[in-house]
This record gives sequence, C-alpha cells and structure tokens, in this order.
Amino acid sequence: MAFKSSETKTQSNGDATRGRVIRVSLDKIIPNRYQPRTEFDEKSITELSQTISEHGLLQPMVVRSYQDGQYEIIAGERRFRALKKLNWKKVPVIVKELDDEETASMALIENVQRENLNPVEEARAYRKVLDSEKITQLELANRLSKSQSYVANKLRLLSLSDTVLEALANEKISTRHGRELLRISEHDEQDEILAKILDENLNVKQTKGLIDDHLNEGKEAEEKAAEKTTDDKSDKASKPAKPKKKPGEFDVNTSIEEVKQNIAKMKKNGTSVSFVEDKKKGFYEIDIRIHDDDLEE
Repeated sequence: MAFKSSETKTQSNGDATRGRVIRVSLDKIIPNRYQPRTEFDEKSITELSQTISEHGLLQPMVVRSYQDGQYEIIAGERRFRALKKLNWKKVPVIVKELDDEETASMALIENVQRENLNPVEEARAYRKVLDSEKITQLELANRLSKSQSYVANKLRLLSLSDTVLEALANEKISTRHGRELLRISEHDEQDEILAKILDENLNVKQTKGLIDDHLNEGKEAEEKAAEKTTDDKSDKASKPAKPKKKPGEFDVNTSIEEVKQNIAKMKKNGTSVSFVEDKKKGFYEIDIRIHDDDLEE
C-alpha cells in the first residue's frame, strides 16, 4: 500500500499506536540527533521526492515520541527531506518507544545495511555507538552482521589527519588509499603524501610504492643520525679531557654563562633586553642593550 498526501485519516496517538502506522504533521517531526550520515545528496533527494510524488510513500518513516508533542526520526531521514520538498502537511509514521542508545543503534544499523554511508561517517558512527553504549567491537560487529576485523579497520581510519578524512569522505581517495596512509604516523606527512596522490592521480599500488619510499627515506635518515651521534661520542671520548679548575679559581666560560642566565631572568621578568654574542678572530664580543625605561634611576 502506498500512502498519498491526500489521505487525511489519523489514528489516536495513545500507547495502543506504538509500532502501528499513524499520521502526524510533518512540522512536528525533527531529524535524528544520532544520524550517522552528515552529508545528503540533494540530487538523490530530489529524485526520491519525484518518485514519491508519482507512486506515493511506500514505506512510512519510523519515529519515536519526543518532547513537546514532537517526533524524532529513527529511520527515514531521506524520506523526510523528500516530503519537505513536496510540502506534505501530514505524513504516515510508525511510532516506536526507544531510548537514546537504541535510537542511535537503530539509525546506524539502518544506514549501514543500506550501504549509503561514506567510510568516515561509518567509522564515526561506530565510535559513537561504542562510546555511548559501552559495548565492545565484537558486540557491535554482531549487531551489524559484520566481522570484528571489519569494524576495527573502519575505526582505524579515524587516526588519519582531518585533511585525509575529508578527502576520503568526498571520495577523492578510496578506503584502500586511506589504509595505506595509516602506515604514516605523522599527520603533516600524511597530508604531504595525500597531495602527491591527488596531483598525480595515483592508484593504490602506486600509493603503496610512494609510501614505501617515504618510510625507507625516513629510516635511512634515522640511521645516519644515529651513526653521527655515535661518531660524535667517539670523538669526544678520544679528545683529552680539559684540566678541571681548582675551587675558587676564576673561569671565563662560567662567567659568560652566568651573564646569559641573568639576561634570561631579566627577559622573564619583562625587561626589554637584547643579548648578542659574536666570536671573531682574536676576540669574543658581547653586546647587551637594555631600554632606558627599564633602567632604575
């Protein structure tokens, strides 16, 4: 049975109607606050509204009672948006009594089963349900008829940088591109690789090669830095140690360090002071400048 906008029959909104079809004013319905989908394709909404206009509404929205006589959508937000385009006044709905956790879970399950969430929306929805319901990944996977590894891999995507997540949500890169980028821990490096992927239109295999090279370069740089540190330590060990100063003996280097420390204290206390040191051939020069306003008379 298809519901048409011209139908006006309305049933009682008592407890007996829970789970049954009733008709309510469209302006009394509000979107689902736990809706996992953040982007709606306006073209598809328009197409849906045209289909409803021609054939009627084949399946009512599922809602729950909300405050001040309103109803919150549990399932059917695309239908809600399409009906608003058609300016329907009253619409058929199925009223169910669900709490916040059940509402969030049902909204997620409906969207995932319809496979109309992008990977980022799906991952964020999983995280929201896990946090709100305090359930395990395995329990969520069982609800969705998915494997635990599937849920875990989706959640891992949330470790990507905001720039990469945006590209993934907008289908500029695939989920497999995203999984390759997870091999890089630093977000700024992820963004650099992403730019190359987009500029050169790299496929997943090419992206893997690019990241392999990037990681190898980083490993080589770390190894060189480690070798240099080892060499520096060896050089220091081979040099004869300078004779220690006797207690009370004047030391120029120590005095210079004390001057630097005092300059730092002055800056910390708000004094306008500049300190410039210059090592020239044959002598060592220090220039200290303090603003007149900071000098006590």
